Formats: sequence, structure tokens, C-alpha cells
Amino acid sequence: MILRQLLLFFLFAVSTVAMATPDNQELSVKIGFDGIVRAGHWNPVMLHIPQSLAQPPTRYVAVEAQDPDGQWLRSPLVRPILMNDTQWAARLLVKIGSRDSTIRVVVIDTTEPNAESALLAEVVTSKIVRVPQLLDSSQEVLMLLGDLENANRATRLAAREDGSRILVVAPEQNPDSMPLSSAFGPLGLTFDGVDKAIICGNAVKGGISNDRLLELDAWIRQGGDLVLIAGMSLPAAISTSPSLESWLPGKFSRLVPLRRAAAIETYARASRPLARRAIEELQIPIFEDSPRLQGVVEASVGGTENDPPLVVRRAYGFGRITWIGIDLDTRTFASWPGTDSLVLKLLDIQDRGDSEGRAGEARRGGLDLAGQLRLAVDTYFDVSVIPFELIALIGLLYVAALYPLDWWIARRSERLRWITWLTLPLIVLAFTGITWSTTQQFKSDGWQIHTAGIFDIDQATQTCRAHSFAGIWASSNGRFNLSTKPAQDNIIDDYRSAMSW
Repeated sequence: MILRQLLLFFLFAVSTVAMATPDNQELSVKIGFDGIVRAGHWNPVMLHIPQSLAQPPTRYVAVEAQDPDGQWLRSPLVRPILMNDTQWAARLLVKIGSRDSTIRVVVIDTTEPNAESALLAEVVTSKIVRVPQLLDSSQEVLMLLGDLENANRATRLAAREDGSRILVVAPEQNPDSMPLSSAFGPLGLTFDGVDKAIICGNAVKGGISNDRLLELDAWIRQGGDLVLIAGMSLPAAISTSPSLESWLPGKFSRLVPLRRAAAIETYARASRPLARRAIEELQIPIFEDSPRLQGVVEASVGGTENDPPLVVRRAYGFGRITWIGIDLDTRTFASWPGTDSLVLKLLDIQDRGDSEGRAGEARRGGLDLAGQLRLAVDTYFDVSVIPFELIALIGLLYVAALYPLDWWIARRSERLRWITWLTLPLIVLAFTGITWSTTQQFKSDGWQIHTAGIFDIDQATQTCRAHSFAGIWASSNGRFNLSTKPAQDNIIDDYRSAMSW
């Protein structure tokens, strides 16, 4: 009996190991922020790769997206990084254009990852991943890093007439983050699908990785909009992440008690004042040389120039940072009715227009600047659409040639019926030639390339941001190698770009 139990236990243990091994050897893929992916924008992809696939030095990974024609477009190859003793990982970016889309992750064995021959390298394994939740490109996204319960309520108050509103996304904090490869362009592209972001000082104190803060910093400099909520939590947040000081309007000095809350109540247009007991417990940061702070002071304790500021809004590169010196993620402000309107004021979405996105284009009866650029680069010389009337005429003539013309020739004489074996292929060949020659009349030979670009220059930081659009017309199928390069070689060290097809 004991021997039988030991034998059953051994069989169970062996079967358990045999079942667990294949699971551990599979690729693990996480895309977007908590599974939320925004179409038309760059989205992060996190890969966890088993050691047997990633350990050889010639193994690289890439992510592929499917275009509307069904072709797989591959990202640059990235070498996985060892995260722990057995798990390897890699971070990539992908842009998805179609609604019902999938991505494919491939592990490739090659010795020249940057060469053109890498496109034909051996694929060791691949995995197709279905996009869980794909948002429209016009859907605005607010990323929340912290426990600010009022963010969702505030966005509901700012809903448009059609019921659409900003989507609040609160991604999990992963302390084991890893940097993004330089092959994927600027660091800020990790948050390309985010329109606005809220960061609480308590969340920074709780442990936001430095890699994520650096990517957020690059995102703001490239045009992001950040609301930094840091009051009593500011000293601990700076101690945890010293890079946070660059987001402040000045150099932090110390905390002082908040004796009057009338300024913040007026700024928030609150219907009820803060409780006296709550005010007595609050402290706000003050900065060295307060009269010379960077940015515009929108609210201060006493309303004069020398009073401690409460809300400061300033430019940061091509983006904007709004700092408030009160921790709104505490119980005191969670139940205060003025917090919702205060968050709306900080996000600058109180007086929202209803003219954004494609819906706004339809209401205006015209395209915005991006739509006009898309239309301009997709218009080519001597290339036009074949008129429907001409297509219908050729079709009617083809039918008429088959019947009654071909039928009339066959019925005219019993002895000449064999001629239809010649007339039918001649009719088919003739109309094939007519169709081909007609298509050649509406398109030109060779290639045409149209480009358009938008350039922004920040004189304060001496940086340039550019968005370029290119339309390529080819009269026949071909293989394209696209790349970007600065016109001057002296800026190549600070140059990072990303390209989507």
C-alpha cells in the first residue's frame, strides 16, 4: 500500500513538472497601459522571455503589426535583458492603425541585427497576441499615478454633449522597470498615447522607478501636459527621486502651515469651504526666492506677490507642468465637494470645446491642419481615380460583346459556329487590353514622393521637434527601405527618431 502511494505521488510530481515546463517556456506579452491600447499612437510592449530562448547571444526580439493589407511590419530588433536568474525581458513600441488588429512577437536568431539581411533571418519562435481593448485615436486619455479618487468624477463632469469624456488610466507601478532601446526613438514615445497625466507626491514617495520618471520627463518636454500634486509629500518625494526638483517652479525650502484656505476655495469655485480642523493639519511647501518663481502663479495664500504660492503653471520644453502645493489624494479632499472642480481647473478642461477629433471635423465641415496634411501628401501628379461611369461603360460593352454580338455571330450560319471558338478569346483579350490601357491613362509611371512637416523650436532649451508626413506613389510593387537622417551631421548625437508606415 505504501509503495503504491509513493508510486502515485511520483507519477503526479512528474506530470506536474511536465505540465509546468511548457508554460514557463512561452513568451509573455503585455501591451499598452493595463491592456488599454490607443490606435494611431505608440504603445509600450513588455516581453518576458524564457532563458532557453533569450540566452544565446544571437537572439533578438521584435514586435510586428499588421497593416490593412495584411502585411506584417516589423519593429527594430532588440536584445533581451536579464531581469533575474531565469527571466529575460525586453521593452518595445508598436503603433496600431486598424481596429480589429493583432500583433505578433518574434524571436530571431541573427548575428547582424541592424543589417538588411536581418529581415530574412531565421524566426526561432513567434506568438500572435490579440489586442484586448483598442481605443479610437480621437479618444483622450488621462494617466493617473496615485490614489486620486476624484479624477474619475472630475472627468465625468467634463463630459461632452455626446457623452464622450476623457478616459482615466491608472497603470500599475512596476519597480522592476527597464529602459527603452534607443532604436525606438525619443524616450517620451512610451507615453505617446497619453494626453494628460496626474502624478501625486505620495505615489512618487511610494516608489515610481527612475526610468519611468525619465520617460515622463521626456514626454513633457516633447509636448506632454502634467499636473503635479505635491504638498506635504514633497520632501519625501524629492528624497526618493531627486529628479523631481526639475518639475518644481523653484528650489524647495521647507514646509509651513496653511493658515487660510480662502484662496484655494475661490480658485476651485467650491460650494462649501474646507473644515477648520482640516486646514489646521495642512502644510504647504515654500520655495527659495518666491517672487522669482518660474511660471505663472494662479493661486497664492494671500493673493500678493510675496505670499506662498499654491498653484503654479509653467512651460516645460514643448509641454506644460501645473503644480499644486496641496495633497489632494488625502481623505480631507476626497470628501470635499470642491475637489472635483479643482481637478478640472488644474487639468484646464473646464471650458472644453467640442471641436476636437474627427467629430469636430464633421461639425466644422472641413479638415484640421493634420487632416489637410494627410490629404496633401496623398495627392499625386497625373494620378487620379478612374471615373465610375467609364468603368460601367466598359462593363456594359463587354456584356454586349458576349451577348448579343457573339451569340449573333454563332446563330447567323450553322457552318460558322466554329468561329465562336475564336471570337470569344478575342473579345476577352480585347477588353483586357482596353481595361489595362485605361488604367495606364489615369496613373503615371515611376515614383512620386510628397512630404510635409511641422517644426517647433524651443529657444529656452535649444531643441527642435518635428513631425513629418510622407506619401509615396509607385506604379508597380517594390521593396522600400525608409529612414530618417538630419541634414547636419553635428546634431546626430542628440537626434532620435521613430517611423511608422
